[in-house]
Amino acid sequence: RMIGCSIISALMQEYAVTVKSTDVGLTWETHFKAKKQFEGSDLRRIFHFIVGLVGEVLKVEGKLNEELSSLLLKLLTIAENTLTWSFISLHLPKRLMSVFEQDQNPSLRPGQQWRDTFLDPAILELFFKLYWRVRGDWELGHHSLNCLVQLASLNGAVLINRQVRIKYLTQYLQCLFSLLSSTQISEVEALGISNIYRKLLLFFPPSVLVALPEEMLRQLVENLTALTCKFAVGAAQEEMLDAEDQLYMEAFEQMLQSWACILQESSSCSSAQVKQSATLIFDTYLKCHLAPPEGSRVPVS
Repeated sequence: RMIGCSIISALMQEYAVTVKSTDVGLTWETHFKAKKQFEGSDLRRIFHFIVGLVGEVLKVEGKLNEELSSLLLKLLTIAENTLTWSFISLHLPKRLMSVFEQDQNPSLRPGQQWRDTFLDPAILELFFKLYWRVRGDWELGHHSLNCLVQLASLNGAVLINRQVRIKYLTQYLQCLFSLLSSTQISEVEALGISNIYRKLLLFFPPSVLVALPEEMLRQLVENLTALTCKFAVGAAQEEMLDAEDQLYMEAFEQMLQSWACILQESSSCSSAQVKQSATLIFDTYLKCHLAPPEGSRVPVS
């Protein structure tokens, strides 16, 4: 199985880039056509195969042994490479395609052939269940969280209309809220979780969010507010300690970008709730930067 995963990874790499096709003696047009065909059929079959194997691994109870952990890492890497795949757009000029292929953080924008795949609620449930299972392992947790970030950026032909977008977003948020209500987000998870919110607010802006059930929208804003405050406090502590890795600071900045998406379409959201959240975030930020009695900042001796 490990050898099979290595072969699949090598095969995917052969089709991954079109702009360098001349390096292997193929014309750009030939490689373009081959890649387009591959990502519409074979890549989808690979993804389903990998998802099936991940599901089998998750059925194993208790701590995974070294062999299964190594296999799961291979499977996760392939899944992550699929979700970060630079899918071909027929309307994209060649001179721009290289820019998109070199993007380190592309959004998930598959062709319409992937519609049944990503609109299946079982896919989201599997990846959230997987993350819950492996989050204690730094390497597995990192790749698994990256998959959740990519799934938060789903857009394009798969989400054919507003109703489908709302349905997918609702399913994603249900899984996300279940995760957040079951645990405390650690320092190493902060950046990934904040990136999820940033992607969600970027690809599902307030004009879409307002169609969510009222209770779900309220919970979204509350979670966004609570995490922003948590990361603000963590960032202030990193600043005081002059920490080398400022994970909370990066996460806090990502959360502010999420709020910027909301404020750009403030007319679409409840102004009272947004104002209340903004006040709480500002007060928290101010408090953790002021010394007692006005604030909570403790000087480092």
